[in-house]
Amino acid sequence: MREGPGNNTLSKLSSQEQDVLIAFLSNLKPGNVEVDFDGLAATLGLNTRTAAHEAWAKVQKSLFGNAKPSPVLGPGPIAKSKAVTEKGCTSFASPTVVLVFWQGKYKISFHKDILLESPYFKKLDCLASDQQNQLEFDFPQYPKFAGEQLVRWLYYEELLYDIHEIAQLKGQDATLARSQIFNAYRLATRLEMEKWANHLTDLFAAFYLEEVRLTAVYHELTVIGENVDGMKRLVMTMAALLVRTHGVHSDTCGTVNALADEVKKDGSFALDLMEHMCILGQRSLEDIMKADKCAWHTHTRTEKCT
Repeated sequence: MREGPGNNTLSKLSSQEQDVLIAFLSNLKPGNVEVDFDGLAATLGLNTRTAAHEAWAKVQKSLFGNAKPSPVLGPGPIAKSKAVTEKGCTSFASPTVVLVFWQGKYKISFHKDILLESPYFKKLDCLASDQQNQLEFDFPQYPKFAGEQLVRWLYYEELLYDIHEIAQLKGQDATLARSQIFNAYRLATRLEMEKWANHLTDLFAAFYLEEVRLTAVYHELTVIGENVDGMKRLVMTMAALLVRTHGVHSDTCGTVNALADEVKKDGSFALDLMEHMCILGQRSLEDIMKADKCAWHTHTRTEKCT
């Protein structure tokens, strides 16, 4: 260790105490204000969180004596992707379960205790047992990036984009983001993860209207069928807003013409569109969401937004 004013105190620590300090730093919870003592115990090979707490207390005494140490400082500037809420860490002592995406091409491992936050997995008897064999579950219709977004949400409660980023996207960037968000939404509804699905719906509402292929999304929602009422209301409201803005035909907006074609082919779609035009009136999406944060949400398992 190089001598200098920054490490004179650290040189007082034994090698074992330095290991405890490194483990402590690697097990800070989000926000860097408290430690995950279950994770610290697992890292140090200790049996209980109490033992981990005692090990850290010894290091504190070596560093600070009997003086009370200052609180751990919070993080610096917020990163581009920000968690919806600060989520506690897993101990990583849980066995892993493999989810297979996109026709068997991509495999992602998850800790079982994390997956059990999904009502879909919580209902499966094979996950409720203590069997040691590693389980695999196949999701062939969902692309790899849907699985990657599931990792972000389950472990960090973090979204791939924020609303302000989405509102700026156009062209191919908007097309890619729409695909990523909608496929994540499909997976969220499949896994019955209502909170995640609601946040993804709010992201979808932020897209520049002319950039969304609304008829394609409408048909995909019809195929999904269950737990998509909120997104369906949003899509039809977006369609109504486009028709109000551009009329029933447009030389500049292909989405409007696609809506007109859909009206000719599907009477129920036409009725649904007219109903949402009446409900919309002269309001914008922002007006609706200001009046009701849950306008596009589903809340059968979760509490309404405050």
